[in-house]
Amino acid sequence: WVVGTSPSVTYNNGVAQGTTTSTWVSTNSLVPGTTYYLRVFAVSSCNGVSSNYGTSAWFTTSGGSICITPGTPINVIGTATGQNSASLDWSAGIPAGTATVRYFWVVGTSPTVLFGNGVIQGITTDTWFPVNELTPGTTYYLRVYAVSNCNNIKTDYGTSSAFTTLSSCSSPTVQSSDISFSFVSTQQFTVNWNNGNGSRRIVKINTSNSFSPPANGTDPIASSVYGGSGEQVVYNGVGNSVTITSLPLNSTIWVRIYEANCSGINANYNILQATKNPLSQNTVTVVTTSSIASQEGIFSKKDQIGINGQFENFELVNSPSPIDNGNLSKALDNYLNDKIGVKTANNPNELKQAKTSVFPNPASDFINFYVEAKKGAKIKIDVYNCLGQKIGKNMPEEILTENKINRQLDSSGFEKGIYHILIHIDDKTYNHKLLITN
Repeated sequence: WVVGTSPSVTYNNGVAQGTTTSTWVSTNSLVPGTTYYLRVFAVSSCNGVSSNYGTSAWFTTSGGSICITPGTPINVIGTATGQNSASLDWSAGIPAGTATVRYFWVVGTSPTVLFGNGVIQGITTDTWFPVNELTPGTTYYLRVYAVSNCNNIKTDYGTSSAFTTLSSCSSPTVQSSDISFSFVSTQQFTVNWNNGNGSRRIVKINTSNSFSPPANGTDPIASSVYGGSGEQVVYNGVGNSVTITSLPLNSTIWVRIYEANCSGINANYNILQATKNPLSQNTVTVVTTSSIASQEGIFSKKDQIGINGQFENFELVNSPSPIDNGNLSKALDNYLNDKIGVKTANNPNELKQAKTSVFPNPASDFINFYVEAKKGAKIKIDVYNCLGQKIGKNMPEEILTENKINRQLDSSGFEKGIYHILIHIDDKTYNHKLLITN
């Protein structure tokens, strides 16, 4: 048996060791507050052949300042991002270690390269590091070991699979596709898409389906705040979504995505179209009448609002029954957001046939949806959690054969929290906020 601070410690190299014919032994030569491993192998007297080691889980002696030696780094991955660049990633070992753990990383052309002998190396307390000093078309390995500042004991190396830098920065062959939109409002929405096979991508928007393709050797700066007109790059990165703000009211916005490899003067783009790329989306319709009439009374407009936007810019000027200030916002919110049917004060009988409701609220085991619209309208109901993630139990798209429908969704498996219910009726979207109390 042998005790050491590494899970790969061998006999004669530990801090305590010995032999016994029993299956138990005690030792009192360990250091307080230190993490150790026990390893044991067996030998029979009849042939002298040694077994493999059995290794314990880590254990820490009491007393002193607790010092946990980190485990060997895991999930070690090197990913080429260009001809000379790569992203180096790993995860803390088990245990993670205390107090401050430093990671010594090295990149080399051999899977046994050691720190100090690689083509590039460094020390960090993070679990990620970017490099851009590699040779094009070369295969490398990333190796990482950890050291805690409380005992300065090194772990074993964690080693990545081989990765190869790009031999030449060619254009991606698979374009981004299937653009979709969520959280659509009066002046912003979130664009989502499926990535192609580039190392990154840029997203452009315009008020018309007219785009100038990005030129190879350029790497545009992006801003997700729209400038108000014309073509603009709103995203340049490795993800698959972006939220764009300051969009014009009552407008159609076109979106186009271009896959890219490499960056800066080495950038190369795929400029072909793909399924649902480009694609357009309308910002939410804005109420432009000077006043709105409902069963609660007549509201005088002080400013434009979105149908599912904010309603503080309206005031009650005439009501068949008293409504105190505390219920004013609720009355208008219910009318505009949950019973979308706009009447003008000049012609109260002119009703746009669109009403939506979501109940109960709060909900637990189920959610009811009520939609009233013209026959032939296309209806789709989507459910999003507070992180903007689309929940899988969404209602199928359908065409109204009558002018109203009632649907119910099982929500018993939903986590507690706030959800957004988006009810799409043709080209308009109505947003309901719902609390789940499971």
